[in-house]
Amino acid sequence: MRFPEKLKKGDVVALAAFSSPAERKDIELCVRWIEQEGYRVRISKCLAEGENIHGYLAGDEKSRAQDLQELFEDPRIKGIFCIRGGYGSAQLMRYLDFERIKKNPKVFVGYSDVTNLTVALNQFCGLVTFHGPMICSNFLKKGDTYTKESLYRTIEMGEEMEFQNPDGEEYEVIQDGEAHGIITGGNMTVLSRGIGTFFQVDTKDKILFLEEVDETIPSLDMMITQMEYAGFFSEVKGILFGSFKGCSNERYDSSYSIDEFLRERMKKYHIPVMSHIASGHETPMGTIPMGMQCRIDTERKHILFARS
Repeated sequence: MRFPEKLKKGDVVALAAFSSPAERKDIELCVRWIEQEGYRVRISKCLAEGENIHGYLAGDEKSRAQDLQELFEDPRIKGIFCIRGGYGSAQLMRYLDFERIKKNPKVFVGYSDVTNLTVALNQFCGLVTFHGPMICSNFLKKGDTYTKESLYRTIEMGEEMEFQNPDGEEYEVIQDGEAHGIITGGNMTVLSRGIGTFFQVDTKDKILFLEEVDETIPSLDMMITQMEYAGFFSEVKGILFGSFKGCSNERYDSSYSIDEFLRERMKKYHIPVMSHIASGHETPMGTIPMGMQCRIDTERKHILFARS
């Protein structure tokens, strides 16, 4: 996996929407935020032109794919920050020239629906991507020190970096053990909907990270069952569960918690599993370098990322 060059003050970074649109006032605030960080900003065409199809797509699929392609191929641009997630990133896959993208590694940050892209850039381009905060979603409305520090610490990491939760927030061990492998994954809904496509996530010999937001436990149960039938867990080395904000069984049995559900569903897998990793649809949010080597040790409650 190729790790992108570090961003420097004065570099040009792109602000883009590959899924759902953003309001003009939010775009302007995002540009201001990036400029205050010391970077110059280029806005993707779909964002700049205010593309909005039926309220949930930031442009037609070809236009959004062209935005991504052009931003990667432009040598002046050193990083790409997604403004938000939403819906529709899967539509881009058939139009992307991964071989050309592969030749232009750069910082790429996003999560949620952007999971399709972070995984594809790992698998087809050999590029490390960052499951991390999006400018509008995380910094405009609910920014915090941990989220920002974790982002910079990760995109600027050296040979190794230990992932650290915010102070006072511990991982929970579901299954004991040690494991290492390339880390992959992201949002559960997005990953499950990719099953059967050419861009389905490859979990063989990997550490799988999963997070979700505002889903019922029965819905999560169906996703895990689908993942099981697709072989997600048959050769995976370990599993890390991130934030599950708003996920509950309130409608059926409110005493049945998300923690209890995950313990029950994972007990048959004899691999290390930890939860409460501070990354996903919640603030504060830690950044995970997808595609990097990852070592997990449940006894020490230790997660280490390494370039080799």
